Amino acid sequence: MEEKETILVTLYRIRINRSGYDRHNRYWGNGIPLFHYEFDSKDLTYVHSELRADTRNQAKDMIRKIYPQYNLVFKPHWHDGF
Repeated sequence: MEEKETILVTLYRIRINRSGYDRHNRYWGNGIPLFHYEFDSKDLTYVHSELRADTRNQAKDMIRKIYPQYNLVFKPHWHDGF
């Protein structure tokens, strides 16, 4: 069995105001919390996207399901939001 590539992932929550905008004035709407993730890999130069999840741990599980071919390691977060 081939060993999975270990990938270091940045994951943080994007804070949204009552009107549905982030601090850069991008509209996301309101509802379930919004998270941003990004990583570099050998076969995908750069991956970045957003997803909605109730918690950071749920977001991690969702990302692992999207990319089962990698061993994803999430950086400890010290900051939520841009």
